[in-house]
Amino acid sequence: MATSVYIGHLEEAFPDAAELIECYTAWQQEERPTRDGYSYADSDRSLRWQKAHAAAEGAGRAWLSNPLQQTFQFRLHEGAATTGRSVPA
Repeated sequence: MATSVYIGHLEEAFPDAAELIECYTAWQQEERPTRDGYSYADSDRSLRWQKAHAAAEGAGRAWLSNPLQQTFQFRLHEGAATTGRSVPA
């Protein structure tokens, strides 16, 4: 149940899967030691991801059996980035 709540909140935070992927990818890029080609738009996308993830995690945490010891980890598989938009790797 907790995972469904978490994913549902993420889905509600973005108008479509492509935007969710773009924001998550920007956050991943921001976390890397080198940020070649990173822009202010990427920074905004990263912040959107961070806010959406924090809100989704807060909502899902209430459904965890041990909320102080468990966390949510979102993973995007390579093939998931094929949404019709160009998403930087």
